[in-house]
Amino acid sequence: MSEIDYDAAQDKWDSIPPITNQMWDQDLPHRTVSSILAKRALSGYSASAEPVSILDDILADLRHLCDVLDLDFEAHNQRGLEHYLEDREEDHERFAPAPHPGP
Repeated sequence: MSEIDYDAAQDKWDSIPPITNQMWDQDLPHRTVSSILAKRALSGYSASAEPVSILDDILADLRHLCDVLDLDFEAHNQRGLEHYLEDREEDHERFAPAPHPGP
């Protein structure tokens, strides 16, 4: 497993803006909207914990929830990965910088 840069993760966490009504009127990448929504959901989870710890805890708790609901976490995790990859591809197509014209 790779080493975690806790300070960098905290800095990035702190840079994610809050949800605003204007956000819904903007053409934003999935990555931006999803990060804002995830931070809001996780912020209520434990405001004093580091984002890395919150993420680890919520993933474990989601696994427990799947156990209680008799759902296959890995199947949902795989579908979530597929949605994530589709979102990334769409964002790349919509928001990638335009190529520079030739000389």
